[in-house]
Amino acid sequence: MKQKTFSSLPFALLLILSCFSNSIFSQYKISQIIEENKGRITSPFKYDGFTMTEFSFDLLNKEKSVEFLAFKGQKYKLFFCSSSFEESVKISVYDKTVPKVKIAEKIIDSTDPNWTYEPVKAGTYSIVYEIPPSNTDIEHKACLLMLIGFTGK
Repeated sequence: MKQKTFSSLPFALLLILSCFSNSIFSQYKISQIIEENKGRITSPFKYDGFTMTEFSFDLLNKEKSVEFLAFKGQKYKLFFCSSSFEESVKISVYDKTVPKVKIAEKIIDSTDPNWTYEPVKAGTYSIVYEIPPSNTDIEHKACLLMLIGFTGK
């Protein structure tokens, strides 16, 4: 019995180390995407932070969503940028008070990996990412980042 516990310990350590190294690698890429794109939030806007949405391209269509709250008295610039991927992801923006009315839409892909959107009024916005199946039939991970810039009106 002790031998089984001892032999599974190296496997468990290897698994933990593998997960940890993947996490560090992923964070490096995300910080690199942020640093490469943060400069696109230009004056009078100031960079304030980001949201990240991770997903997998596999055999199914899927949707992921985030919410953004625009405060009264502030003006915002939302800059969407992607990790590199070949598929076309549709970004749709909705006013949460009228969820069936689409305010803006953009397709992000390898030829057009960025988009800037400026909310026109204060309120809560629902941002939906429509993720298609993998182009290659091989599952792979990707992410979209929304960098947030703001300024007083």
